[in-house]
Amino acid sequence: MNKRNFFKELLLLSLGLLLGVSVWALDKNHAGKVIKEGVWRGVFNVSETQVPFNFEFKGKDLEHGTFTLLNGTRRDDFHVTRLGKDSIFIKMNTYDAALVAKIEDDGTLSGEYRSLVPGFRGNSLPFTAEHGKNYRFVEPGKDVAPSCKH
Repeated sequence: MNKRNFFKELLLLSLGLLLGVSVWALDKNHAGKVIKEGVWRGVFNVSETQVPFNFEFKGKDLEHGTFTLLNGTRRDDFHVTRLGKDSIFIKMNTYDAALVAKIEDDGTLSGEYRSLVPGFRGNSLPFTAEHGKNYRFVEPGKDVAPSCKH
């Protein structure tokens, strides 16, 4: 092999590596939005009433994440499936339902609780959720003591 061919092959190999690394970095940057780990507070909107619920998300990414519904001492774990760069699907077999949500630009979730029961499919409740809020009904410091009237 002469010097000229060696340098030509080295240049092609270098360009190939550079292109490969660039595509890998671009793919990692555009893999999609993420859900922050930790406790969340969600709110279902039922008519004009808000029904709160709490959950926890753990995992290094959505593909390996666990959605845990928190209800007192009860913990129900569910797998999270990415639907697109900014959307998720959580099938909750225990409840014959699923959560379908969009990860908003500010990190919050918005979506629907959908019934998977035959005959009730299509029934849904809109919901939103915020990270870092672990209270369910009353935000700490905002509870009001009942007034006593005699």
